[in-house]
Amino acid sequence: MKWQASTWYKKRQHEETITVELIADAKLLPNQHEDLAKDRVISFDQRNRQLDYRPVVQEFILLKNDTFTADSTFHEGSHDAIEGV
Repeated sequence: MKWQASTWYKKRQHEETITVELIADAKLLPNQHEDLAKDRVISFDQRNRQLDYRPVVQEFILLKNDTFTADSTFHEGSHDAIEGV
């Protein structure tokens, strides 16, 4: 799976692989531990909004950061206090 973040955000992550959290309906990923999220809307009434629970599952996925380079941990304009010693 390709990491679909914007380039500026990928460059801020200074690792070759990123762990992201995937939260999905339990029906989409069967045979996993289910949690409940209270976000299924029953009523949109502003005075008496009602929500119900729905089963969700959580999974962590490793994705490759295609903007990572070995020297990307040093930033232009950053100050290295030891360099002048």
